[in-house]
Amino acid sequence: KTSLLPFPKRIDFVRHRHILPSMSGKLSAQKEAGIRARFPKFPFPALIGFQIDKLEYGFARLTVKHRDDLTQGAGYLHGGVISALCDSGVAFALATMIDDGEDMLTVELKVNFIAPADDDIFADAKIIHRGRKTAVGEVEVRKPDNTLIAKALVTYYLNKD
Repeated sequence: KTSLLPFPKRIDFVRHRHILPSMSGKLSAQKEAGIRARFPKFPFPALIGFQIDKLEYGFARLTVKHRDDLTQGAGYLHGGVISALCDSGVAFALATMIDDGEDMLTVELKVNFIAPADDDIFADAKIIHRGRKTAVGEVEVRKPDNTLIAKALVTYYLNKD
């Protein structure tokens, strides 16, 4: 019997550095201090008012306060603010894992909006895959009462000098 598939039945996958709870690394105090020192110098997150709440290896929690100038017509935080919070959350989670001289650039962002954001919000971003050229992070955005506002999946391209 001949297979209709254009490839052999067995496929060998290349191993990547997947980030699983059993494979967590350590974030040095020096690296964390460097990330926190650079954070206020990024113009867009500063403009919106993002704050770093927590950093761990492959994880970041960012917060943003509800302000009238960040809302849409009905008074809820604008979807663009929430999307940017997701993107920045993954960027800072990934910053805990990359080497000096390694750059990252968003190549895909998918956000599912679950509920309106009528209060301050926070984003918990974790890296779920770290390969040689790409990294993938997932994000949950919540209000202080733990109401789920949005879930996102963000892919970054990695480039080393």
